[in-house]
This record gives sequence, structure tokens and C-alpha cells, in this order.
Amino acid sequence: MATNKPSVFNFLNVTESMNTINRERLEEIRSAYANMNDTEPIENTTNNEDAKIKLLADKFSLMNDAENLVHLNKCISEQFLDVACHAILGEYLRIRTIEQRKARRNQSSPASSTIPKITTEPIAQASEASMVTKVLPQVFCQILLKKNRASMLEFCQDFLLCPLAKAASTRR
Repeated sequence: MATNKPSVFNFLNVTESMNTINRERLEEIRSAYANMNDTEPIENTTNNEDAKIKLLADKFSLMNDAENLVHLNKCISEQFLDVACHAILGEYLRIRTIEQRKARRNQSSPASSTIPKITTEPIAQASEASMVTKVLPQVFCQILLKKNRASMLEFCQDFLLCPLAKAASTRR
């Protein structure tokens, strides 16, 4: 019988925004863990802590696989609620970033049928084709300045944004 237990992220409604985290549920988890620590003798062995986290997952009907137990541990290990929220959000964003990178890698890896066939042109013709230039009537350039200093603005206006003919004549 398979039960559909939510993950810690789903239970707490974690998304890319800090505002969506269900702080009431997070506080319930933290309070339940604090009550476990108050009612049981203080024994801070790793096995005892892992067992408490598993009991906590069972109490809230959460998935109790290794990954979700790590996330649950992040909920309870921080001293303050806000810090726990940041830790959970950070973990969520880290996992999402990894998933997105994997998805991009899978999309960008070409299938064997889409690889272009290499032509056997003579080298002279290939180098000639690569030397052909195309005149562009306009070029759009976006320059982002991290420091808004007069010297930077002057450099951009006098050198980077000057017409090419003017730059070529001043270099000679």
C-alpha cells in the first residue's frame, strides 16, 4: 500500500520566495522536536537524533527518505525560526539550481542525428569562406558600469562609444 506522503518542501510550501514558506507548520515541527527533547533524557548520540527526526517525519506524515530527513534536520537545527526559513530556502534553491543545470545539459546535448556532417572541401575554400565579412549597419551594445565614477564615464564616452573611424585614426 503506497501512501503519498508530502516532502518537507511541499509540507512547508517552499518555493523560490521566502514569503511562501508556511511558518506556522515550521513552528509546529520545531515545537514538536523541542517537546521530544524535553520529554526524553538528554542523549545526543547521532543514532538518537536520527531516530527523533524519523519520529518527527512520521508524526507529520512526511516522506522519511534520507533527503527529506536532511531537510527536516535543517528545520530543527537552527536556533531561530527566521534562520531555519533561510536554511530551508537555501537548500531548496540549491536543489532547484542543480535540477535546472541537469535539464539544460540534457537539452543542449545534441542527438546523434542532429550532428552536422563534416564536408571534405579543400582547405583553401574553407578558409576563404571563413574570411568573408558582412557589414553591419548598426551595433547595439549594453555597458553596465559597476562604479559610477567620472573617469569610467569619460572612458566610455571618449573611447568605447566613439565612431570606429575616429578610433582608427587616433591609433595610427
